[in-house]
Amino acid sequence: MNRNTAWAEYIEEAGALDLPVASTPETVPNGSFETGSGPLPDGWHLASGVLGESTKWQADGGVDGGRCLWLTPRGGGASWYGRPIPITPGAEYAFRCAIKRDGVRHWAHACRINWVSLVFLDQAGQPVRTEAENDQPLVPIRCRKTADWVEGWRHVVAPAPARSLQIGFRIVRGEPAFDDAYGFRRFWHGEIDTGQWWIDDVRLERMPLPVEPSKGRLTIHVPEGVARLRVTSEAGDTVAPEAAVTYSHGGGCFHALRDAVHLALPPGSYTVEAMRGFQRCPFSQTVPVQDGGETVVEPALPRVVDWPRQGWYAGDHHLHLSFHGATRHPMMTIDDLYCVARGEGLDFVSFCGEIVDQHAYADWREQGRPLDARPDGAYATTDFVSSVSHEVTQDLLGHVCLVNAPGHIAPGHPWWLAPTNVRVVDTVLEGDRHGTQGAVVMAHPYHAMTADNVLKVLADPTVTCLGRELPVDVALGYAHTMDLLSVEEPADLDLRFRDYFRLLDLGMRIGVSGASDAYADQGTEILGSLRTVVQGDAFTMDAIAMGYRGQRTWTTNGPLLEFRAGGVGAGNCVAGPHVHVEAGAFSNWGLTRLEVIANGEVVADATPGDDGWAPLDVELDVERSGWLIARCWGPGHCALNVQSTPPEQHQDRGQWAVTSPVYVIVEGKPLEPRREDAEYFMRWIDASCEAIRGRMAVLEGQGPGGPAMRDEDVQAALDLFYRARAVYEKLRG
Repeated sequence: MNRNTAWAEYIEEAGALDLPVASTPETVPNGSFETGSGPLPDGWHLASGVLGESTKWQADGGVDGGRCLWLTPRGGGASWYGRPIPITPGAEYAFRCAIKRDGVRHWAHACRINWVSLVFLDQAGQPVRTEAENDQPLVPIRCRKTADWVEGWRHVVAPAPARSLQIGFRIVRGEPAFDDAYGFRRFWHGEIDTGQWWIDDVRLERMPLPVEPSKGRLTIHVPEGVARLRVTSEAGDTVAPEAAVTYSHGGGCFHALRDAVHLALPPGSYTVEAMRGFQRCPFSQTVPVQDGGETVVEPALPRVVDWPRQGWYAGDHHLHLSFHGATRHPMMTIDDLYCVARGEGLDFVSFCGEIVDQHAYADWREQGRPLDARPDGAYATTDFVSSVSHEVTQDLLGHVCLVNAPGHIAPGHPWWLAPTNVRVVDTVLEGDRHGTQGAVVMAHPYHAMTADNVLKVLADPTVTCLGRELPVDVALGYAHTMDLLSVEEPADLDLRFRDYFRLLDLGMRIGVSGASDAYADQGTEILGSLRTVVQGDAFTMDAIAMGYRGQRTWTTNGPLLEFRAGGVGAGNCVAGPHVHVEAGAFSNWGLTRLEVIANGEVVADATPGDDGWAPLDVELDVERSGWLIARCWGPGHCALNVQSTPPEQHQDRGQWAVTSPVYVIVEGKPLEPRREDAEYFMRWIDASCEAIRGRMAVLEGQGPGGPAMRDEDVQAALDLFYRARAVYEKLRG
């Protein structure tokens, strides 16, 4: 739903409300819902819904065991509004409430309306809608399930005309279409009536909060308003402000989503750390906090390099929001996710939205991108671009992330075999009438695989989420990059390198990428902690997608990497046999070695000098057509995501950066595929076909919604794999 439509929906219901203004400024009347008479709590108005069916003032089960509100889509939904609260124009406030959610799959996305409204009213009691691009008075609540009660929050600033703030909670049941060919919508949205929403302990606090006796204030000015922060006491305990995006990874860090952070702390010594990605020097300063005093810290994050000025952009194509349960930040929006991504030093995000998010974004793009009608996720600044795309979760054949997906994507039922990923990729490559450019990434392709169990795992139809279709799509020209750095169990990076080199040695062309697969609302993985750096002809999502297509990429979880061969970068071709190679690598967290690899063999290496950079400038003689890449590694660090490597390698080889190839063409000396490499992927395909043939039996009686898998679906998948097998059979000779 775009913002114009949402605002019209709000005005239609709440615009005519004439509730009396609360008597106490900046205080939510009966925010705990403990007092009232009859079926309704004091200070709250039921604007729609059927008591007992779609909503109730619940007598117990609240955050402290007492009363709370309960809403559900059943019966059409419900809405509640509190009495307007007097506020001060220009003041900053933190809205906070306790939220608990439950339900099956994407019930929340299937609702037509599912939001918290935080709407300022003017002197006449009329809603005030500001023109600020980041203004979001109707906050979409996407999460389907929380582990228990968690805190929802928003920071709001009262505009000049505002005199009061009205808080509301609303669900309107949707009527999702269940007639798509492969049952995708029925699978994800068919359980809409299982959704439940509990609300308690609603508060409004003017910021900054007053400092309690026997404490001091630590104020941190956030550089450019976006950065990852971490504060630790002398004892090593981490502290974070309330109403902030907190993460357990990264040593217990947070994003404030505002220009300044104020912490009330016991007197003592505290260390403030800040970082914004890998291209800037991290900041660390230990400061005293005194009783009754204020300590101000202004982190500086100077750049080590400025890739965007050179046309290289760092981003993440595999980020989720409220896709599964265990939500820690239930009021987090896609726009919030983008702010966190900027704070992690990302220049772009191709967000893996739920299908209704992707379609809403495509509709907005189709309408010419009107600013006042932006859906959540249509966000850009001078240093950041984005799009809402989708992860196609074809569980048996493999997941693919779509970068800047055009039009309305129509994936299949995740448990079935139809359509294969190739069918979806065809849609991406066709684009839309506006010329939108998309790209395709093979996501976490080695889930559950090690060098010792590859064929066994591939043949097992009960093992899912791995990329059985990887060598198929590569052979048939349907894959642009594969996530070499990704979060997979077990984390066998050596296997990924081995198989990637085998594909290149067979003459296949596929680039490397990396992505964090982070669920931003869960507060665990750090967004962009595994990332892809892409060369784009312009700072647009179309140009970035074309960079993926052209394999002008490298991937990193910390190190910075430069690489040119014959004067060109990754994804390009150069004439051999004599090739001048320039490379350099650096990491803020230390680096061990830089290597250049030609046709699977290390042909040059370097270690860091006194300035921390490992430089290479060499002339190579390449005997036969093939490929060159650069890679580097270094020790792991708690600020970084080292999950691409097994635990025993975290300390020494936890950091990695790898480039896509430069392809070397030596006239008269073509690449010579090795028979054993071709046979390896033939065995891969044979094992995968065994899993395809066994999939129907595994799913018998388990199909939630949608049509049952048919024999022709199995045959279509087998035919696709046989086509690719013929390519490898020809290469075998």
